[in-house]
Amino acid sequence: MWQRMDGSQPLDNDRHERFAHEYVRDLNATRAYIRSGYSTGGAEASASKLLANRKVSCRVAFLKAEALAAIKADHLSVARQTARIAYHDVRQVVQWRDGRVDLTDSADLDDDTAAAIQSIETDKDGNIKIKFYDRQKSLDMLAKWNGMFKESEDRLGGGAAAQTLLAAIQGKSPPISKPGSVEDNRPEADTDAAS
Repeated sequence: MWQRMDGSQPLDNDRHERFAHEYVRDLNATRAYIRSGYSTGGAEASASKLLANRKVSCRVAFLKAEALAAIKADHLSVARQTARIAYHDVRQVVQWRDGRVDLTDSADLDDDTAAAIQSIETDKDGNIKIKFYDRQKSLDMLAKWNGMFKESEDRLGGGAAAQTLLAAIQGKSPPISKPGSVEDNRPEADTDAAS
């Protein structure tokens, strides 16, 4: 019998279902395999085989998507947060002139600037240290998503990443992918009735 395999339904094999849930927990196939009640002997190879099983991999993809949706972590939110870090302006937090340093009250910080701050510490002498997330790492990520590096362009399928990033920065929805295109990551229907 033909059935669409999108991973939304629990797997018939209870151990496979448990493996899918355990894998999503920490993305370690070997540990997930053992926690699912399988033997530790040959766990790494067997876990890899199980993860390659089409039904299991579809279920894992569905469970991961559900988990990410629950915390609202999709590609657009990640791109927006990365852009916030890459383009923050320290002058929105600290102003200096004539040997004097003033800090902006936290209530007056805009959301983008606040999101770029990793930590704020005060030492025993009352000195304040503000640490921002790594701007260079964020810029590198944005450049890769934008296809500025050949290897990332090949891996991501050309301009799709750039369109998604631009949409995220502008606060718009990403362009819709055509079925079967590189950007279309939906699982295909399972046409193998024997599986």
